Amino acid sequence: FRGGFPPHLCRGVTAKRCQHEGFTVARLFPNWLQAYVDFAKDSEAPAKFHFWSGVSVLAGALRRRVWLDMHKFQWTPNFYIILVAPAGVVQKSTTMGVGLRLLEKVPGIHFGPESMTWQALAQSLSLAAEYCEYVDFDGLLKRTPMSCLTIGIGELGTFLRTDDDQLLSFLIRMWDGQADKFRHETKSSGNIEVDHPWLNLIAATTPAWLRANFPETMVGGGLTSRVVFVYGDKKRQLVPYPDEVIPHADYRRLEADLIADLTAISQLAGPYILSSQARGWGRD
Repeated sequence: FRGGFPPHLCRGVTAKRCQHEGFTVARLFPNWLQAYVDFAKDSEAPAKFHFWSGVSVLAGALRRRVWLDMHKFQWTPNFYIILVAPAGVVQKSTTMGVGLRLLEKVPGIHFGPESMTWQALAQSLSLAAEYCEYVDFDGLLKRTPMSCLTIGIGELGTFLRTDDDQLLSFLIRMWDGQADKFRHETKSSGNIEVDHPWLNLIAATTPAWLRANFPETMVGGGLTSRVVFVYGDKKRQLVPYPDEVIPHADYRRLEADLIADLTAISQLAGPYILSSQARGWGRD
């Protein structure tokens, strides 16, 4: 990939530096996702809940500023992730909140509300419209539009009505994250146009809610085929006082470093290139 970084992110930082296409990237962690999971070691929630929360946070930082070009379509780094656990057993919403609070400190990230109609969601996407500049493979500076939202949903039932076919269809359409325009015209509420829409979701729910609201006919296709369901039914550990696990000063330092790296990541722009090893792994 190629990307330009603001000078203030690369100046006066005593950290490991990586070279990418002639640009210097100041990064404090060689692997942000692993550092984030380590940061959450004071939590009782399963490590996989924090891993996938970290994936959602990274997606929210990258937005539609980066992509993999497959000629006829593009792969973009948005996810629909649902943490599933029995009520009162695993802190699902708290786990999500740890990562989302970091993402909230990154400039330029747009968040959507937890409950709305699909028309209002489309309108929120249109209001998040902006432009991203990047350098293409020919060294030319280009500009591309994007309309990106990340939404954290503490209780899936407040956001998703599985009997609302229009909402389900809209979410499926937004998951694609393609370089196109979404247009909707109505007689009463006017026209909605979203340029290069991109939606990133992380939510929490219980197995009981899924059983009651997801009939067998919905499983394996449509929306559910686009969702990463992460299940946990037991605590990873018992932690009566989380503030005793990591000293306060160390915790705040790690938090600040994770935000700094996330801010640097949020500045990446342009196409990614799959290595030969990555393509081999994908084929396997």
